[in-house]
Amino acid sequence: MSVATKPKTLERIFPLSFSAITLYQRCPFAFWCLRSEKHRPRPSKYSIIGTAVHEFIARYLVGLTDTGAEGQFFPTDFALAESLLPQILAGVPSPLREDVRSQCVNFYTAFTLEGPAYAEVHVASDDKLTKAILLDSDLYPPEGSLLHGVIDLLIPVLDGATVRIFDFKTGHRIYSQKEVESHPQLQIYALLSLLLYPQAEKAEINIWFVRYSAVRSAVIYRGELEDLRKQFLAVADRIINEKEFPPIPSSQCSRCDFYEECPEYQRTIRLETAIPPILSEEDAIRLDGEYRMLKHRLKQIEEALRNYAETNGPIETPDGKRGFFEEERKDYGAVTREICEILAGEGIPKSSVWQILTTSKTAVMDLLRKFKLTGVWKEKIEPIIPTQKVTKFKTVKSK
Repeated sequence: MSVATKPKTLERIFPLSFSAITLYQRCPFAFWCLRSEKHRPRPSKYSIIGTAVHEFIARYLVGLTDTGAEGQFFPTDFALAESLLPQILAGVPSPLREDVRSQCVNFYTAFTLEGPAYAEVHVASDDKLTKAILLDSDLYPPEGSLLHGVIDLLIPVLDGATVRIFDFKTGHRIYSQKEVESHPQLQIYALLSLLLYPQAEKAEINIWFVRYSAVRSAVIYRGELEDLRKQFLAVADRIINEKEFPPIPSSQCSRCDFYEECPEYQRTIRLETAIPPILSEEDAIRLDGEYRMLKHRLKQIEEALRNYAETNGPIETPDGKRGFFEEERKDYGAVTREICEILAGEGIPKSSVWQILTTSKTAVMDLLRKFKLTGVWKEKIEPIIPTQKVTKFKTVKSK
């Protein structure tokens, strides 16, 4: 048995969340690191932004309802939003504050709702996924809970037939309709909600993309509940019977929080073995994982060089000066909304416009070519794109 598959045990496996299940399926070793309580993931800029925006949304929605749980949602409360925003931004690193501020403003100016609702809902199931209970936010799920989730917004519709779920996303990408319909996180939320409300016939799941004030929805019916139960019970059974929690190299290795503890990563960066021949798809996947690990190692080296150059100035290398240099570039992100409005105004369907919301010149031009509107770029879009000066870490060749 290799070092990478040394037997391991876990005292705490349950309850499982969407993130825990996803982590186990991606890499059992990373799951073991997280659940062993000896390791803590490092916050990334994306997690910092997401946490801050979600905190604002939760506090804003709770403030609207007064009780923190149920009541009437009303149109935008600007005074409440503007009192919360400075408190949220105070805890965010300065380079990320504008992104957080922009998303918070997008939310409270676009999201309105009326009716009884629950914000920031903590729900846990029993061990057989036959019932669910609401939890206070400061209470850990009871012993025996198999699944646990925190639903951003839960609305039991008055007709009793439907429960509506909202999940707020702060990333740059809008999911396709197919992704929404099969998203494991929303399946878990739908399962927990239908267990929580036995009288409901269906769960309407909505992903609200805060950055763009866009929403995509899908429905899960009670008739699908048994298949979801079997799916997540099978995952739980695999984890219970896991003995080794081996690392699995993949494209995610370069972003893993636990690379320092990973024996597969340590073996790869020491370059102890020659590159093996690729005889099967399994060999190819493994080698791709090693490539990602080495890429992450290069990223670490670059970070060390950046830190040195920031303190000591450009490094004189045989290829030229390596350091921080100023350059100009087009800031497409600053006018994303304006570009989308121009495209929609030209008759391009909104569903197609959504696909380029992570705006780049290539994405916009591809869309314009598709609809035979290439002249719109020079006429309407290019003039509104601002130029900004940015500092980049790069090598400038010696003249």
